[in-house]
Amino acid sequence: MVPGKGSFYSKRKFIVEKKGINLRNTSNKARYTKAKELRDGLVRLLDSGNYDPFGLIVPDNLNLLQHLNSFTDFKKSFSRSPATYKYIAKNFTNYLVSQEWTNIYPENFTKKDVIDYMDHLQISKKYSGKTYNNHLNILRSFFNSLVERDVLKINPFRGVRELPEEQGKYVTYTDQEKELLFEHIYRSDTRFFYAVCFTYYCFIRRSEVCRLKVGDINMQTGTITLRSTVSKNLKQESVTIPATFIPILKEMQLDKYPDSYYIIGYNFLTSEGPLPKADYLSEKQRVINDRLNISKDKCFYSWKHTGVCKLYEKYHDILMIMRQCRHSDPRVTMRYLRAMGLIIDEIVRRADF
Repeated sequence: MVPGKGSFYSKRKFIVEKKGINLRNTSNKARYTKAKELRDGLVRLLDSGNYDPFGLIVPDNLNLLQHLNSFTDFKKSFSRSPATYKYIAKNFTNYLVSQEWTNIYPENFTKKDVIDYMDHLQISKKYSGKTYNNHLNILRSFFNSLVERDVLKINPFRGVRELPEEQGKYVTYTDQEKELLFEHIYRSDTRFFYAVCFTYYCFIRRSEVCRLKVGDINMQTGTITLRSTVSKNLKQESVTIPATFIPILKEMQLDKYPDSYYIIGYNFLTSEGPLPKADYLSEKQRVINDRLNISKDKCFYSWKHTGVCKLYEKYHDILMIMRQCRHSDPRVTMRYLRAMGLIIDEIVRRADF
């Protein structure tokens, strides 16, 4: 540990809290204005030469768990997936506790210890390739941050290979299941029905549905804007609202709410606060599918796949699907459609050989 240096993440979190910045549930304009005020003030203080923004915030010689806690706290404020970081950090913490390494320092956690932990995830926890890789990448990121801040010279996770990942299963609802589910969900849980419609008609991912705000809907242009803070690839994009979805949007009476309100917010209501976890959508769908004896392979994500299939079957337009799915390359769309059995070579099908 370099003398006088504490956890970068704790310092950032301290400054944000000390200056009274609320990073959640505020408009982009308000956050920008507050951040600019803070930046200008700090610049003036630093220019004076008599201000140390990091003084006496975090003690020196933090152990590995203390650094991990600071990293996780930082991600709570600045990451779009704080729950994932928290879960992976908890798993790693439990392992360190089980090894009686609660006071181990970062420089004493070796490459062998890394291999032992990753073997534990694969053998004892029986994690799939995707889950294993998520843990690997987040912990590698954590240790990279320690290298960047001169806590470590070498990242012990460097060079650890990812596992092969099973490709996603694109399972769709049948026409009968779709009609049954639509009727049942609308009758029993109308708010959840609205969430389903955003995914079915507009191919919006569940994590994006939870972050949509009233102001993102433009009924005049017939589009929904996915802000950079909402979309998966961190780029602002938009999708077209199909004609069949417009009456449902009007039924939601979104014009009665401020633009800053979440459409599918707390308790699935249109509200100032967000829905805490996108998993709530999946959990609701799972319960409903069990109740109606629908295959466990089908889930909330199946609404997107089902909507894509129905649109492609009607128009057979790959570029239309690409735009509505917000794919960056038509080859991605073609692989997606082919995986669902939608792109068929008619010449081969008619061939007699």
